[in-house]
Amino acid sequence: MDDSVEILKEMLVWMRAGSFDSVKKAFLDELGSETSKPEQRLAYELLDGARSQKDVIALCRRAIPGCKISPATLSRWVGGWERRGWVERSGMVSRRLFSLGDFGIEVPELPS
Repeated sequence: MDDSVEILKEMLVWMRAGSFDSVKKAFLDELGSETSKPEQRLAYELLDGARSQKDVIALCRRAIPGCKISPATLSRWVGGWERRGWVERSGMVSRRLFSLGDFGIEVPELPS
């Protein structure tokens, strides 16, 4: 059993390494660069499995001047990210499966 787990862990490492560039490109295509779509990048990163979509919207509005994300917009984004395999839902909350920082993609900071 231990050998199987170790083999699966190694396979996961190689799968991640082999898909890094294509996943990063997909994120940049969908979420924009550092200067475009900051509200989408922050909203994605805030999906930690603990925050509600209402909380994510409130934090985005605090962090990004002029941000006008609506609940319908965020729900549409999350649905798209879920279909791409970037997010999983559990009840009323969603959790991102990747961190944008792991791909060198900057995310707006939350005010302290």
